[in-house]
Amino acid sequence: MIAWSFAALAWLDAPLSDAIAAAASAKISAFEAQDLTLMAWSFAALCVWNEPLLTSIAAEAICRIAQFEPQDISNTAWACAVLGYRSRPLMDALSAEAIQKMGECTPQDLANMAWSGAKMSYANKPLMDSLAASAIRNIGEFSTQ
Repeated sequence: MIAWSFAALAWLDAPLSDAIAAAASAKISAFEAQDLTLMAWSFAALCVWNEPLLTSIAAEAICRIAQFEPQDISNTAWACAVLGYRSRPLMDALSAEAIQKMGECTPQDLANMAWSGAKMSYANKPLMDSLAASAIRNIGEFSTQ
């Protein structure tokens, strides 16, 4: 994926980002769950705000939420938080799916979800309770960060 490659290098090319956003928005229904996550992550990693793309990703992610793995859930929430993209329906869907898959989450997934909620002032009690319980169970696996 070209967007991920440029983001992984922290290489911002505005015309390329615009072209990727336009092309991705037009084909968003063909994306797999991981593709949606990687696109959101890529734009967040480069701090590129493109509301039409983010809105397309959010709508498609809500439709495909059951296909999201824990890392997809936490990375999508992280991307939204980094960019300041606030979509209550998306966060509600991510939260509900995270709760269902909490037993599969890594410490990084848990930390990303908690950080994202804090960054966006999104206090979903069932999610936070589930995150706290899972963090307690896995406290020895967390890094010192």
